[in-house]
Amino acid sequence: MRYESPAKRPRMIPSELGNNYPREIVESIHQAVTASQRFEIVHRLFQIIKYDVNTRSCHGDPQVFNFLVEAGVTNSLCIQLGFLLHRHGSSREEIGLICTAIDVFYRFSPTLTSESYLRARGKEVIKLLTGAYRRGVILPVISIWHSCSSSEHGAFLLIEEPLFLPSVVDAFKTGLSECDILLEALGLLKNATYYVEDFRRRIMEQQSLFPTLTNLAESTLPHKAQERLSAVIRNLALSPSTRVVLAHRADVLTTILRLANGATPQTLRNLMNTMVSLAIDADACLLIIFHGDGMLITMLKRLLFHEEDAAIRKRAARTLRLMAREATVPFLIHDDKLMDTLSNRAIHDSCSEVRAEAAEAFARCAGLVKAAMGQHDAVLDALTQLASSPHVPPDVMARAVMEQARHPENRASLAKRTKL
Repeated sequence: MRYESPAKRPRMIPSELGNNYPREIVESIHQAVTASQRFEIVHRLFQIIKYDVNTRSCHGDPQVFNFLVEAGVTNSLCIQLGFLLHRHGSSREEIGLICTAIDVFYRFSPTLTSESYLRARGKEVIKLLTGAYRRGVILPVISIWHSCSSSEHGAFLLIEEPLFLPSVVDAFKTGLSECDILLEALGLLKNATYYVEDFRRRIMEQQSLFPTLTNLAESTLPHKAQERLSAVIRNLALSPSTRVVLAHRADVLTTILRLANGATPQTLRNLMNTMVSLAIDADACLLIIFHGDGMLITMLKRLLFHEEDAAIRKRAARTLRLMAREATVPFLIHDDKLMDTLSNRAIHDSCSEVRAEAAEAFARCAGLVKAAMGQHDAVLDALTQLASSPHVPPDVMARAVMEQARHPENRASLAKRTKL
């Protein structure tokens, strides 16, 4: 017998709302010509989708959102917003209410942030919202931009808008007293710095942006804000042109230190990714070593030895491995605690990747320690231990011993260690 799949059940409009309610809502928005009529229809809309203005949360049926979006509710709201912006005497409260309604749908309806929709309407909506921002409506505008920035095309449209970056800087200043604005602005900038790689330098050069960002770290931030701020710095450090600029900014390095104190694992991962990126540049390594009398190196040692998250330990070890260069090793090898930490993690860490990174970092440093230095015997003892460990790659040890033997003054001490 031939099998036929059952027909897909059509989506049903909730019975208590009536079959024509999406069209009725859209028509009511179109027909609202007075402030009281606009307030009435928007509040009715909030009741239908069960939106709580105080918590900015929505508990409505997702299908209700879909029906309203398909009926064109956001287009109707944008028409009303355009009218209010061009009409003399429109109040900020009225403009803000319409923007809040638009924001709800952008946050809870994936259709509006899809690439196809943004290609069709995104530029127009972003431009419209810029006008609302100039009228003092901040939170809903920044929130809608945040939603738009969740795709590459949306982020590109935003960065092309001339007033976008100045508005973000202004929002950060306002966000110091309003947590919701701060979180939305940081989330927006996090997405923008991730997607628009070719514009990272432009973002960094935006007037007052980085002083404003680094000043944020001086205040007590919620964990989510710390995570997003650390992600912004991480993203900017991915590009070679911006990486160099970041490393030369003492306020950025200080911000990394501040955020690392009492941070969540995700924030620490972001910060360690930043450190790995910065350590790729040779000049940046010297700046990291000397910043704050070695406080960044102290941070790396602490995380490598005490952090429970293996991913964070691995990135700390990788940063130290990248920093172990000919120009920087002379400054690292005099830090006995650093050498002890690297050799300890190379042998005893529970994660094989951490052991490999720590062993490579130690070997690079150990190769340049000479017999005349006070720590030479301790380094050779550690190399002997590492050579006996099954966890340390033999080629790493071979390079370290070969580098030691390259200096004639080291050979007598090496010859005495038969195990090595």
